[in-house]
Amino acid sequence: VRSSLTGIHAGLFCATNPHAFFAACDAPFLKKELIEMLLAEIEPRADVIIPETSAGFEALCAVYSKQCLKTVEQQIIQEKFKIQQFFNKVRVKKIAGKKLREKDPDLISFFNINTPDRLAAAEAIMRGGSV
Repeated sequence: VRSSLTGIHAGLFCATNPHAFFAACDAPFLKKELIEMLLAEIEPRADVIIPETSAGFEALCAVYSKQCLKTVEQQIIQEKFKIQQFFNKVRVKKIAGKKLREKDPDLISFFNINTPDRLAAAEAIMRGGSV
């Protein structure tokens, strides 16, 4: 089954470090500074370091601990592929929008291209437009 959760499982399974950063493949404006800030938030008491904006959790722009691997496996075995169902089973450290805006004022890191309209908007941004 193809889902973001199975991708996170594969990444954690293969990770050689205790934590791994995961990003969506359709987020072309992801800022290095935002990633660095999330990585700097790693601590032993957190299994997931995740941005939280007014739109909710940004699950595919987050840091996951290898400690999550068994929980992710259980979700997949139970055919519960929604990442949101996973967060109540692990220790989550939320990074609020205000702090995120220090590194990414427009939160453009979370802009994704999943429709033709969003592609057109991304092209406009690349030509110098705004979000």
